[in-house]
Amino acid sequence: MEKKRRQHYVFQAYLTSWATNQQVWCCRDGNIFKSNTINIAQERDFYRIKPLNDYELKFFLLFHKKSHPDVRKAMLDHINTYLSPLEWQKHIEQLEALSQLMPNKSKDQSFEIEKIIVDLKNKVDVSINNLMEDYLSDIEGESMKWIASLKESDCTFYYSSNDEKAKTQGYYDDDRFNFLYFVSIQYFRTKALKERWITNFKPALSHPQWNSLGIPKEHICLENLHSLFMWEFQNACAYGLRKKNAHLTILTNKTSIPFITSDQPVINLRADYQDLSNETTELVFYYPITPNIAITINDENTEDRANLSLQEVEYYNKAIVKSSHQNIFASNVEVINRYI
Repeated sequence: MEKKRRQHYVFQAYLTSWATNQQVWCCRDGNIFKSNTINIAQERDFYRIKPLNDYELKFFLLFHKKSHPDVRKAMLDHINTYLSPLEWQKHIEQLEALSQLMPNKSKDQSFEIEKIIVDLKNKVDVSINNLMEDYLSDIEGESMKWIASLKESDCTFYYSSNDEKAKTQGYYDDDRFNFLYFVSIQYFRTKALKERWITNFKPALSHPQWNSLGIPKEHICLENLHSLFMWEFQNACAYGLRKKNAHLTILTNKTSIPFITSDQPVINLRADYQDLSNETTELVFYYPITPNIAITINDENTEDRANLSLQEVEYYNKAIVKSSHQNIFASNVEVINRYI
């Protein structure tokens, strides 16, 4: 079992659409350079599981105080699964402590027990590091069939779902929901969303009504809670979009200016990323798929496909730049220079 230290928050297979020989043009802090896709939009141990203390768990569950019992159960099941490697870690520590109290051990027995415990520790540590990374990798692998269809301007998978069956049996088994879940994950999984969420939520810890929760704010680490909240948001977002049968449009770019992307590849066209205090109540996802194909979801279009003008391509590219966190990515240096 190999520990995956370099963890991408924009997956590599997606970025290769802008790459030549695995090299993508990048811009960071005004500096333009080429980089292999393995080295961009990633951070060491980005998805490593964070422990929750009792106060953090209480705080998170307060958000589900009035939820349907099935929702609360699903959330508790998710938390237990998410935190299970940390529980294994505790059990191994207890086992180690007990082994040291065993009487009459021979030198060989002590060596063998220590070897087993070290092996268990290493395996659990890999699980703590890899669990979320592996989960997201599985979803990325499943998504490639949809990405391949969109590259061919084919969105039939999205509109082939049986809406009447979904209403009676639930939305969770059809391609439209699964695709919306995939897109929602690409929106909420990034470093940009993590830092923006923490920045926006932090003032709540100093709100006058905080003390009424009975939770000392010094025991709350928002970074520990981030993954659970993002998991909840992406599920709610995908479910809400599926329930309202959000429209999807394939945008075809045949102009001289290719689409660009960034370290925040899925964006809300209605959000003001330059002013995080400016709250929006609307959602229209935009997601560039290749330099020539992009999609919008929950838009006001009546057609499933649209050919864009140069002015429209400029609008979408500028939206990507404004919503980016640290990097923008492009297929050629000219288009990078156009927007920096």
